[in-house]
This record gives sequence, structure tokens and C-alpha cells, in this order.
Amino acid sequence: GVIRAAAGGVGGHATLIRAAADLRARIGAFHPEAPGVATLARNVKQGFDPENILNPGRMYPSVAVDA
Repeated sequence: GVIRAAAGGVGGHATLIRAAADLRARIGAFHPEAPGVATLARNVKQGFDPENILNPGRMYPSVAVDA
């Protein structure tokens, strides 16, 4: 939320290292990707892992091939 908005506002990012399970589930560990980067990551994953067997959705839900 607030920290990621502040970091993003100056060209940075924030990674969640340690937090309660409910917070991790709600916001995820990694700073959200820009839409173009998310599309590129999904396309690269599709190219290298068309069966979606390697860590599906592990870093970003948007990288899962079926997302």
C-alpha cells in the first residue's frame, strides 16, 4: 500500500520480506509489475513453460500461463 506507492512514485519498488500470513496473502511479496512487463513475463513463461509446471504463479499471479 503506502510504502509501495511511495517507492513507485520515485521509480523504486518494495519487496515484502517478513509479515503476518494474512498480509502476505493480501498484498504479495513483490511490487506489482507494470502492465507491459507483466505481459512480457507471461509471454516468456508461456514460451519456456507451455505446460505451466515450473512454479505456477509463484512470484506473480499474472505470470501463471492460465491467468
